[in-house]
Amino acid sequence: MTTLNKSAFRFLVLIVCTSIVSMLGIEGQADDVKRVGMIGKGSQKASTARIESLKQGMREYGYIEGENVNFEYRFANGDGELLLRLADELKELDLDVIVAAGCPAADAVKSAAQTIPIVVYTTNPVATGLVKSFAHPGGNITGMTLMTGSEFHSKRLELLKLIRPSASLIGVFWNPSIKSHQLSLKEITNTAENMELSVLPLDAQTNDDIERAFKTMSDEKPDALINFGDSIFSANKKSIADYAIANKLPANFNNAGFVSAGILMSYGPDPVKLFVRLGNYVGKVLDGAKPSDLPVERPSEFDLVINLKTAEKINLTIPPEILLQATKTIQ
Repeated sequence: MTTLNKSAFRFLVLIVCTSIVSMLGIEGQADDVKRVGMIGKGSQKASTARIESLKQGMREYGYIEGENVNFEYRFANGDGELLLRLADELKELDLDVIVAAGCPAADAVKSAAQTIPIVVYTTNPVATGLVKSFAHPGGNITGMTLMTGSEFHSKRLELLKLIRPSASLIGVFWNPSIKSHQLSLKEITNTAENMELSVLPLDAQTNDDIERAFKTMSDEKPDALINFGDSIFSANKKSIADYAIANKLPANFNNAGFVSAGILMSYGPDPVKLFVRLGNYVGKVLDGAKPSDLPVERPSEFDLVINLKTAEKINLTIPPEILLQATKTIQ
């Protein structure tokens, strides 16, 4: 072999070796990229703030989208049957963890994916059978829970009673297809009875059901309104707020998004803040923690948001003791 041929051969070997090392490096990097699925019953657009908060919480654990973690989003836009199919899709994607936003999504993904770690944001996962206990979830599910129970419902009803002392009938928007709503309706009915109040259930799963609820309220004349969180109510928050204002009904809904639409007030934990903590949980699971070893976390902060413009429109004066409790007011 000539000197020139030897040099060419060495150069060729160098190129081949460099290519192999490069390919191995890329493959190694790909192996290090985690895959996170996220599923919800509502729309991805409406969940933008929560998704960003989730990513913020994950960044606190070193997981950055596009660098060492990628996302697979599945949102059903209010379609319960589609939600079940989307949960089946996620199961087949070889994910490291699934985030389930809301009770219907948590139920759907639990049935579909029994071995993939699942981090949920839901109401009372113990009572609905998602986990064994708050302290020791067991299985493949953990996450954040919203506050429920007589104490929470009592506070929501108490705020309405302080604003409208003559109130006796409370309309409650709920979705009968959601397990946690079934439990919450029983809880709030019992709590209301102890406060000498009655409950008017306003069940809704579709837009047509919302219109039917308006007809029911026109017939039954509730004195105030409350809801349990669901995408059907979020999707119709403007029409619900308009009805409440037109009929001078004080309403205490589950998050501040409704207050921005014109509902009088909201009381409850801030879901955007909770999703930061949810992102922390995802980070822990990606670091190797088992969901069964991570206690389900309950909120410690509750926001009271009041729309003073709505109060004026429905001819209500907010008592000073309530204004002092307000986290935020809309002027």
